[in-house]
Amino acid sequence: MMALQLHLADPPIREERLGSIICWNGDLEEMTQAVSCGKLEHKERRFAQAGICPNGCAASNLLSIRDVAVILHGPSGCSCIGRATVGRQAAARINKSYESISYGDDMDENDTIFGAVDSLKKLAIDVIEKRRPKALFIVNSCASAVIGEDIESLVSELTSEYDIPIGNVNCEGFKSQVWFSGVDAMDHAIVKTLVKEPKEKRDVVNFINFFESERKYLSEIFEKLGVKLQFLFVNSTVEEIEHLSEARATVAVCSTLGTYLGNALEQKYGVPFLKTINPMGMQGFEIWFKGIAAILGKQREARQIINQEREKYLPKIEKVKERTAGLKAVLAMGAGYSYEMARVLQELGIKILWLASGHLDPRQDGDNIPPAIDFISKNSANNFGTIISDNQNFEIFNILHQNQPDIFFSRHPGFTVWATKQNIPAVYVGDEYLAMGYKGTLALANMIVDAVTNRSFMENLSAHTKLPYTDWWLNQNHAAMHKEA
Repeated sequence: MMALQLHLADPPIREERLGSIICWNGDLEEMTQAVSCGKLEHKERRFAQAGICPNGCAASNLLSIRDVAVILHGPSGCSCIGRATVGRQAAARINKSYESISYGDDMDENDTIFGAVDSLKKLAIDVIEKRRPKALFIVNSCASAVIGEDIESLVSELTSEYDIPIGNVNCEGFKSQVWFSGVDAMDHAIVKTLVKEPKEKRDVVNFINFFESERKYLSEIFEKLGVKLQFLFVNSTVEEIEHLSEARATVAVCSTLGTYLGNALEQKYGVPFLKTINPMGMQGFEIWFKGIAAILGKQREARQIINQEREKYLPKIEKVKERTAGLKAVLAMGAGYSYEMARVLQELGIKILWLASGHLDPRQDGDNIPPAIDFISKNSANNFGTIISDNQNFEIFNILHQNQPDIFFSRHPGFTVWATKQNIPAVYVGDEYLAMGYKGTLALANMIVDAVTNRSFMENLSAHTKLPYTDWWLNQNHAAMHKEA
């Protein structure tokens, strides 16, 4: 296993660490063969419409932790992307207080010439003394990185003066084109700043997820295995995070999201990290759940739970599948969900025409091929078109226009608009637990039937919409979108 460099101020970006790319075009067989041989190469986009900043991803995810303060050291425009809405809503669901707050020090032209560490220090002291957060994180930006601000020294100075964890997150936006590099930088800072040496092992499993919407359902299932779930990081407390090293295992709802933190805890503290496909769909849930049970020594209990789930939901799924089988789909999602969702749709008898992934990691930490790609390359019902496209709406629009699928699936709401305007039913997979296990697969199947049946809104919208793209672009061949690097 290639060791993570946890002693560094910040982790290597995904392009360097995992060989991640954001631009490629071909099909599933081409892609998986190139990944297996280590020859998947990034291509250059002739035109780029949009992108996501790693800096904002780090700040927003840090703010989902309860009772922390985040200072974004940069211009005011950078500060606006750090939001705490999700954490606040999650805490409210279980009647917990939530006092996390973000600040920006509003760097201006004068600061970029003479530096702004002194003003940053004043702001940090003011935040610590007045707001009394349980932890403080300073997130840098392109502007502060370009002028070489020494945030590390400031953090060391503040740490010696105040009795709270203080960390810095180096994830300036220009460093990486892969937005998940910001999540890695956040995880790196958390492991260095918050996680403490273990005192004793506890019957807890670290569960890396996005929004914990199925907290009650999953907690009840894992209680049957004799363990408690520690959801990360939305709605977590600093104290809970301090004890991550004492867990029995770490699992993730998304391998792309979990790879850095899971491997870091395994490498530094010996906490086993489950490396398998995610729990979406029936196959995914069984493989994932059996993997956790094997680590915990609870295989018998896991088999009983799986049998109960099958008995309760499988007959209903088979009934709905009569209406989903034979549909044709295009999907556009993040790297951790695109190939997983394709697998689930094939379980429902749906044929995949094209798949768009926001980025692609040819390897994960530990130098293994991502489990979702490895699984679908060996089990896919058919070969299908594949494009690596980081939120480029115009590319997805082209694919939708040329293929005219029965249904479109997206993990980003902005994509679904363009499908609807072409009179194509669209399903927004915003909740990572949609399609999780037998229960989620039934919910997804019913949602699909509803989407392809109730068409009046799409028909009215498409009839009164003037599309912004020319016929030249709509008829452009997919392979002509990109050029070799």
